[in-house]
Amino acid sequence: MVEKTITEKELTEWANKKYPDYANNTELMRMCWEKEQGVTYPLTQKGFIHRKVKEIKEGEFVELKVLIAKTHKMEYNGCCNCKKKIQTGQTVCSKCGGKDFMTYTWKYYSVGDNTGTLVVKALYPSNIEDFKCGKIYTIKGRVNKNDRNNKYELMISGDKNNVKPMLDTGLEKSCNAVLDYLDLFTLGVGEGKLREWVKEQGFKESFDDIIGNIKVCNKDGIITLMKED
Repeated sequence: MVEKTITEKELTEWANKKYPDYANNTELMRMCWEKEQGVTYPLTQKGFIHRKVKEIKEGEFVELKVLIAKTHKMEYNGCCNCKKKIQTGQTVCSKCGGKDFMTYTWKYYSVGDNTGTLVVKALYPSNIEDFKCGKIYTIKGRVNKNDRNNKYELMISGDKNNVKPMLDTGLEKSCNAVLDYLDLFTLGVGEGKLREWVKEQGFKESFDDIIGNIKVCNKDGIITLMKED
């Protein structure tokens, strides 16, 4: 199944044809387009806008550079089949009729930049399990407003490319140096030899920290650059 998406330019063109008197209301037009297409969170790489937190608006698809400040956890009993929340005393899922239940744990995060703060949630929670407090990330998603507190939230889709950690300057330089070194060897480098080379360079970061932040393949102790798809 191909996910239906639309860029800001395409949305404007669609709105001008369909609802010319309301085309300047981007939020309203996106809701209308979603209703027509039968989608809820259409994410497209071309549609993301670079924003500061204070600049975001409801309904926008944005890319933010933020600091992860705090982790929150929410648990609920839900249906094993469709994940719908099960109320106390309920024995059958009201959505699918399932009778097997389990406890689901959802994590969400308080993040911010030098202009403001917001909460990050995910349609697929596994994508944000690796967020580390005190680290800076670039994140991409859709801006929603929480009706309960009237505050903005960012919803992330299932694409893992929408969550990327930012390397500090020192680590970035070390990673680039190792990549350049590996690029000299078509058939790769033995892990022991590469560890020794990294040690000789006097990098502040450990071998494991550097390797964990670059795209390489370690097969039978031979490390090679990972080919891009």
